[in-house]
Amino acid sequence: MREKNPAGGLKISFDRPTPLLKIFFMNLRNFLCVLALCVLSLRPFPAMGGAENPIVPMGAIVGKPDAKTIRSALKGLKEAGITQYMIYPRSGFGFGYMSGEWLDACENICAIAEELGFTSVWLYDEFNWPSGTANKTVMAENPNFAYRHLDVAKSRGGKLEIVMRENPNMSNLLDPAAVECFMRLTHEKYAQKLAPYLGTLVKGIFTDEPSAGYFSPKSGADLVRIPYYDGLEEDYKKLAGSDLRSDMLLGARTSSAPYEAAVNRLVADRFSKVFAKKISDWCAERGMVLTGHLMDEYFSSRALRQNGHPLKVLQEFSLPGIDDIFTPDDLKGVEWLTYGTGMYAIEKRGNKGGAAELFAIGPTDMPYEKLRRQIWLAACFGADRYFMLAPLDARGNAIKKLYYTAFTPAQPWFGYMRELGEDAKLAASFATKERKRPLVEVRYPYKPANLTELLKNLSVDQYSWRLLAPEDAPSSPVVLNLEGDQIRDEITGKSFWDYPMLKERLLSKFGRSLRMEDAGGNLINDVFVREYADGSAVILSYSQKPRTVFAARNGARVPVALQSRGVEILPGWKVEIDSPNFARAEFENGEFAFEVSEDMDAEILLAEIPEKAIVELDGAEISADKPCAALTPGLRELYGQKSVRLKKGRHTLKIKNPSSDNPYLPAAIIAGNFSQNGPKLSPYKDDGAGLIGYAGGITQTAEMKIPEWAVLLKADTGGLPAELFIGGKSMGRRAWPPFAWRIPQELAGKRAEIKIRRETSNAGIFGTKAFEVSGAHDWLKERRPLGNSKPITPAAECVFE
Repeated sequence: MREKNPAGGLKISFDRPTPLLKIFFMNLRNFLCVLALCVLSLRPFPAMGGAENPIVPMGAIVGKPDAKTIRSALKGLKEAGITQYMIYPRSGFGFGYMSGEWLDACENICAIAEELGFTSVWLYDEFNWPSGTANKTVMAENPNFAYRHLDVAKSRGGKLEIVMRENPNMSNLLDPAAVECFMRLTHEKYAQKLAPYLGTLVKGIFTDEPSAGYFSPKSGADLVRIPYYDGLEEDYKKLAGSDLRSDMLLGARTSSAPYEAAVNRLVADRFSKVFAKKISDWCAERGMVLTGHLMDEYFSSRALRQNGHPLKVLQEFSLPGIDDIFTPDDLKGVEWLTYGTGMYAIEKRGNKGGAAELFAIGPTDMPYEKLRRQIWLAACFGADRYFMLAPLDARGNAIKKLYYTAFTPAQPWFGYMRELGEDAKLAASFATKERKRPLVEVRYPYKPANLTELLKNLSVDQYSWRLLAPEDAPSSPVVLNLEGDQIRDEITGKSFWDYPMLKERLLSKFGRSLRMEDAGGNLINDVFVREYADGSAVILSYSQKPRTVFAARNGARVPVALQSRGVEILPGWKVEIDSPNFARAEFENGEFAFEVSEDMDAEILLAEIPEKAIVELDGAEISADKPCAALTPGLRELYGQKSVRLKKGRHTLKIKNPSSDNPYLPAAIIAGNFSQNGPKLSPYKDDGAGLIGYAGGITQTAEMKIPEWAVLLKADTGGLPAELFIGGKSMGRRAWPPFAWRIPQELAGKRAEIKIRRETSNAGIFGTKAFEVSGAHDWLKERRPLGNSKPITPAAECVFE
């Protein structure tokens, strides 16, 4: 909904008016919105006031804080609207790690958090990171639990040899006994001490960069390095059919990696079962989730080395997460592979949400608009919990000297975290919405590939995408597989030397259902576009300058004012119809072919005047067996109808007596609850799309807050007569411009249901081709329906003034 400030400026209004905003209710299919982030939704936005604030401060516990210090810290967070907290042992920590004194402190934190009304507490499973060593005590208890890797090295004489290396500073998370030791020293101790809180106040455990590829820093000169576990060589023999050591030596001699894909597959399977699934199951037994993120998600070479395969491992996290600490201001610098990895795992677990660790290395003066946009980016990829660093004080930076950030009252602006939290609630609600099926799926192989560059190019060019694991079946029109120096499309089998060639010869043929353009119609390369299955969309701007751009969708092109990194939230419309949609059988050479996207029921309406239409459906003659009830009065009396079940696929209507087909008395009409796109019919989804032949009433509904200063609501009805309802009460009917209604003063500033009902003409029933007959009287074309009127727009654009 667009809001016009009477003073002439823009005004942004969420739950209370704030400066700078226009809210547009844009055409549901044809319009997007204003400002840097635009969200269109066909359903009313949920009321977020009672939802849990999804911001989770990572409460770095430094020193030995007493109850007074903890209470003060938590109270400061609560005053800013924050109700979640993570207990985070980190640099500057003053307790003995996992000591009785530390566990007592954790119990006190939980008790104080519960007393203050916190909704969730999260545990961190390590001292600093990477997770898996219990602050090195796993290896201290049993040195055999140290991480091992099998390498190819050169002997002093220059001979290649297989050697076993060890990293005494990291545990072997491929060893079930080492993982059990880690859990006994960490998880079981927390469970014993905090038993009353597990599964209630304590929602889960956060693991930070566990790794299956933490090689010894002393092994950097080795030619080949692979993770090792007991039984690896036997497993490799079964999978690859060859000897692992021989393949490693061959790879070292030929600068190749014949072993790589098989080893990564085995490591991914082992890591996911021995570590991720085991701890997820342990958490589930106690009513909790395992969350956190893997190591080095941003390049496939590093991600495969550390995890075997990140998609396979992360999907075993019950609340999968990602780590984005750099917060780039350039669209090209976004960690697309990181976000794609997170979204893959989140969707594999039912799209029920995920976690994102954000802003960890600052800088500490990032503006709120940047913080906000980053939260929305994480939400676009399915994350609905946002973890941010919140040390009790800065003493840890005497150790961690390279960066600093603090989402605490140490920041003078911290009080505004309340506003950020309220907005983050809405972002979180979009995280779990079903995303629209992407145009492109990108295969993530077991061997390194330049996925980062490909995903960057797709994102910059506004092509929607998601990742596929090697074994996944594809479901999108384009499935890309990076093989050597080429990009191969699995659907067509075609290969392309580089991305420009791929774009020119394949992607450009598909276009985009939504396209953000400049004034000249050129694609904008600094916005991110996310579309959802219900027709809503999110647009993120990566420009630091305000500008006017254009949203192109379904043939419409609408100006959009994008602010620097700004965020705009639009309620959306549910669009209901009270009559069937119509598709005239526009016969050519006696036939009309059409396609049905999925099985559906329909009515075939057959003319009985001036003569009965004789029509075949898929080769079988059909006859009306009941009076017509679908058409409007004055037409229905002249037709009969036949109920049919249309199967998915192509169908053909054939007319035997063309003389029964007249411009204003079509011989055959298909009627039903469908959306039409050319010759294709699909089930109607209450979105206003595809009502090409519709004749009847259209009701669009949304819930929103009416600005306190608003006195009028204006609607672009597409020239159709309309009636406005607010809170169920009619504001009056309008048959011609101005389509404007005065808002009762008592409704200003309140949330209300807005309903607009429009009535169409019957012109769509007659189609278009019957009026384009060569040699016909001029009037047939000049006076044709739809010749001077607008197509039915899915939703009326509305403006508060």
